[in-house]
Amino acid sequence: MKMKNLAIIVMLLFFITGIISGNSREMGVSVKIEYPQDGAIFYSRNVSIQIVAVACCGDKLVAWKWNWSWENGSYEEEEAINYKIEFHAIINISLYPGWNNISVTVKSQQGFRASDKIVIYYDGPVAMANGPYEGNAGAPITFEGSAYGGHKPYKWYWDFGDGNSSTEQKPSHIYLKEGKYKVMLIVTDLLGHNDTDITWAFIGERDDIPPTVDIITPSSGIYINGRRILPSIIPIIVGQLNVEVNATDNVGIRSVAFYLDETLEFNDTLAPYIWVLKKNVSGFHKIRVVGYDFSFNSNSKSVWVICLPTVYPISKSSFNENAEIVATDKEECLC
Repeated sequence: MKMKNLAIIVMLLFFITGIISGNSREMGVSVKIEYPQDGAIFYSRNVSIQIVAVACCGDKLVAWKWNWSWENGSYEEEEAINYKIEFHAIINISLYPGWNNISVTVKSQQGFRASDKIVIYYDGPVAMANGPYEGNAGAPITFEGSAYGGHKPYKWYWDFGDGNSSTEQKPSHIYLKEGKYKVMLIVTDLLGHNDTDITWAFIGERDDIPPTVDIITPSSGIYINGRRILPSIIPIIVGQLNVEVNATDNVGIRSVAFYLDETLEFNDTLAPYIWVLKKNVSGFHKIRVVGYDFSFNSNSKSVWVICLPTVYPISKSSFNENAEIVATDKEECLC
């Protein structure tokens, strides 16, 4: 009888202790989040939540569950405990800006439950490297860094894993060799609090395939102020003309350069690739275009043209039956 009374007293002590400590527990089962303290403020995202649970009076622990919630999300896990009297666990999480709620519940063999919870605050940034990234050796890759939380403005630091780095938010980088590279982004806020995000860059073999380049305009024909009006074996240009190029490549076109008689006139980086030919020259000229891809391969095409002085007025009636230009006293060479 005395032993029975003693057991009852022990269970009552567990129950009363649970009420005093703020934990929710049932007879013979207790759980406590030992670290961190409720209401703690953190300036680093990575936190290890330390938990201890105990069963007594012949009971044993059989399962536990923990839940983590923040402003716009939550996460939960549940695992079995192999009939232990005492159970210890560490939960490693990366906090989100603002309040983070952590709760833990354990269950015993006899069906008793106990729980504990804390609310902690993170006052730093969250770095986002937004990877992984893919590319080819010798070709540039643009990295897209972003962040939120903490206190703006941010400072950015990229480590590309090949000995090079950048302090830009969205840098462009070229890997010289193929391989797998560990990329690290560190974001530091106005108060000096920082966060790190890790991603990977997968770099394939260097691209040795040159781009495909074609001159669309001019082709064979007679052009008056940009309009093709009559066929011709060689392009004959009178007035202004848009030299248009089509360039394609498996890794992308970096730029198209336009040359007139081997003198660089224009470099276009956006499709459609066009240069306006309106120099004051006449006679026989060579137009050469060079397309470059992001692996620094190139290809070129050329066309020979005849530039003639502009005749006013210009119309189909300005040509005789042999398609020869009928000159007047007013001339200006725009080609």
